[in-house]
Amino acid sequence: MPRYFEDIPDYNPAIFEATVPWGRLGAPADIGHVAAFLASDGADFVTGQTIYVDGGTVSYMSFGAHLDGQDWSSGK
Repeated sequence: MPRYFEDIPDYNPAIFEATVPWGRLGAPADIGHVAAFLASDGADFVTGQTIYVDGGTVSYMSFGAHLDGQDWSSGK
């Protein structure tokens, strides 16, 4: 699936996929499923929320998880 950052020199999707606990990069359909839910009657009681559709990346980083020796929680 084409992505905007494929124009970046030396882009390697495997490096980015390694940072996603779910094991793959997100796709437009991932956002679409959440948008469809939020537009449905099933979400009529959902208010004022931040919903991360990122395969667990934010949660993973917040616990100080290490990938390839990198401390992603420190922002370094």
